[in-house]
Amino acid sequence: MTLQQKLKFCLHWVNLILVHIYVFWYVPIESNISLYGVANCSENMKYGCKEFRYNANLQNFYALYCVYFMVSAA
Repeated sequence: MTLQQKLKFCLHWVNLILVHIYVFWYVPIESNISLYGVANCSENMKYGCKEFRYNANLQNFYALYCVYFMVSAA
């Protein structure tokens, strides 16, 4: 492996980890805190829970990033 391949490999791992932290922890927690003042979801939330499984925009962003990772790996 050349130095460029090693650096690209490391860059992809760092990018993968950061995207997962952003999608599964940062965005849902910050959204819930800004709307309700609490990080986790409960049943009496007026505007709905902002977790990944309930947020279609976040799911679409994640799907596009998965496509990006597949194309860049090819």
